[in-house]
Amino acid sequence: MRWLIAGAMAAVGCSLLVPSAVATITPPPTLTLVIISGQSNAVGFQSFVIDPKTHKNVFAEAGSSAADRRVLFTFQESGVQGGGLPPVALDTPQKLSLTSSSIFGPEIGLSRYLYSTGHKNLLVVKVAFSGSSLAVDWAPGSKNLALLVTRVHQAVAWARSNSWNPVIGGFYWMQGERDATDASYAASYRKHLLQFINQIRHQLPLKSTRPFVIGQIDLADFINFEVVHHLCSTKGCAGEKLWNAEVMKAQASVEGRYVLLAKTAKLPRYQDYLHLTDAAELSLGKEFGILSHSKI
Repeated sequence: MRWLIAGAMAAVGCSLLVPSAVATITPPPTLTLVIISGQSNAVGFQSFVIDPKTHKNVFAEAGSSAADRRVLFTFQESGVQGGGLPPVALDTPQKLSLTSSSIFGPEIGLSRYLYSTGHKNLLVVKVAFSGSSLAVDWAPGSKNLALLVTRVHQAVAWARSNSWNPVIGGFYWMQGERDATDASYAASYRKHLLQFINQIRHQLPLKSTRPFVIGQIDLADFINFEVVHHLCSTKGCAGEKLWNAEVMKAQASVEGRYVLLAKTAKLPRYQDYLHLTDAAELSLGKEFGILSHSKI
């Protein structure tokens, strides 16, 4: 009898080992998604991989990073070919149909900085459209917003189907120049921006404790260019100056613990004083990373 009881207890003991064995299964690794969106300076409309003055290649010169090859990237941009899923390496050419060179936006500087601070598993999702306004083109129910949400959801689904645990780490917004050229758009920019942030928080979703980072515009040099070349739509560009100030103020007014502001006023721009250069895009992306890395 004692032998039977001992045998039964041994059998029970063996069965208890099964749950502990299951518990040791390694969970899927986390893949952090960072989202970049906006208009032409998010696209990198005149930010060339090969600098037109120095002829240096941003992926081949000093400052290049392992992130260029190891960070994953998917994109949907006006005038840019490719970019669908499955994602590609970050240094994959973004070919703008109107130019002979590849372009890039703030994603390179951002990814390099985040990678250097320990965020090794990254997937950048960029959805950006040149000339788009927050008032109309990114409003609730707009085609652009729907495309952005869809692309993010598709990236999340791809990650899960490839044995990743996807987490949306942060959102980066470089937009506002279009709204700063219209009186009504500029006056309502703050309302539209708060509405947009709320849409992003709920539809992606982006948690309230994850960073939403804004690249603050400044069209001062562009407006001076307009004055010199008599391109103003109002006398002495007084209207343009007011609208620019309204959008800048609106962007600064929403800054908080998890809504962060990267200033672009001092960054170099291309010949029209509107589009950021390649060096400026790298600096902007790095600033995005500095502001947000601890909150991702």
